Amino acid sequence: MRSILICLSLVVGFPTASVVRAEDPLEGKRVVVIRDEAPLEVDGKEVRKVSQCSVFTGKTVQGNFLWIEAEKAYLRQADVVPFEDAIDHYTRQVEAIQLATAVEKADFESRFKLYTYNTSYRQPAPQ
Repeated sequence: MRSILICLSLVVGFPTASVVRAEDPLEGKRVVVIRDEAPLEVDGKEVRKVSQCSVFTGKTVQGNFLWIEAEKAYLRQADVVPFEDAIDHYTRQVEAIQLATAVEKADFESRFKLYTYNTSYRQPAPQ
């Protein structure tokens, strides 16, 4: 990205080529916690846990962590999604649960049918 900006500035003929750091998509944005009991950490130590669906504003990103200024602690980036993506995230989770439930139900029904078929020949003849 930086090299593209530098090349563009040289090609277009800007007198100075300033390099702009690409902003992390979570910096300065509201985020929703998607993990229940997500740990808030300071200096690599857990200071407390936060509930799923908690909403915070991320200040800065350092590696895999997002600094939450209001809490004076870090959250793992894997434990949050941008606020505007939260509905899609939970919709995908509900769909996955529905699919898994449908598959389990179909599997149970097929196993039950197979079981009843396999055991039906063992039943005594009606008298």
